[in-house]
Amino acid sequence: MIYSNSKEMPQPKELSSDLTLEDKAKQQQCVELIKKLNRKQLEALAQALL
Repeated sequence: MIYSNSKEMPQPKELSSDLTLEDKAKQQQCVELIKKLNRKQLEALAQALL
């Protein structure tokens, strides 16, 4: 889904408010993994998600 402006986008706080500590830990692991990806890998991931 594409949002025309940032006001329409759900805020991360709203999305994560019902997450358990375990979910937050998994989410943090994903964030760390994504940070380690190089540009080519990020572009491939973005294409896969589209």
